[in-house]
Amino acid sequence: MTKKLYLEWSEKVLFPHMEDRCILLADSWKTFTDQDAVIELKPEELQYEMITIPPKVTGT
Repeated sequence: MTKKLYLEWSEKVLFPHMEDRCILLADSWKTFTDQDAVIELKPEELQYEMITIPPKVTGT
């Protein structure tokens, strides 16, 4: 997944389906590291937090 696709998914799929709060559990993959870009897309009324799974914890 590219950063552009991740941001598009966040804006068009993730956030529209959240009502009040959202916690995204994400792999430590480099694409997910730019949370500032995601925060810019987040609706103001939505509480959003991303928790990153540490490297080498998930299987390959």
